[in-house]
Amino acid sequence: MKDKVMIEFKTKYDKRIISKACKISISQILIPLIIIAIGFFCLSIVSFVQNNIISGIIWLVFAFCYIPFTYFIVLISQISKYDRLYLKENNKENQVIDTYVFQNKNIKISTDLGDKNLSRMETDYDFFVKVVETKEDFILFKRKSAIFVLPKSSITQGTLQEFEELMSKKYSENFKQR
Repeated sequence: MKDKVMIEFKTKYDKRIISKACKISISQILIPLIIIAIGFFCLSIVSFVQNNIISGIIWLVFAFCYIPFTYFIVLISQISKYDRLYLKENNKENQVIDTYVFQNKNIKISTDLGDKNLSRMETDYDFFVKVVETKEDFILFKRKSAIFVLPKSSITQGTLQEFEELMSKKYSENFKQR
């Protein structure tokens, strides 16, 4: 028996989706950045206590510059990655479209550029660890740093209510509505 298609989304990348994906991806790495910066700060204190002023100043500069610098570099790399992949080609026949088909037992995800298929995969629901519903989107978390943004307006088959029910059933405590 063929698995019945329940819900389908077709997403096109635009600046809003890319910006949201970048912000969420970067926010997921902020705690490790803070821990490393605290480590630099502790090294500066140790250096000052040992009367090694130059070393202390260097570690202190690292402590205060590390988070903004790394945050900025990661943000630029994320935006340029999406820019290279999705925004260079603005005409319709070269637009990248991601298709997500949520069936009873699995999820099919494909990426197409015009009529050329770039990737296709079929996976179980454990591929995602958490789903968050916002006012405009569903955000599916693969792991802490990988997310998929599905705008509610991109649903092409099924209803938003059916999708909410499916996500609530499949992810129970890991489905959040904001």
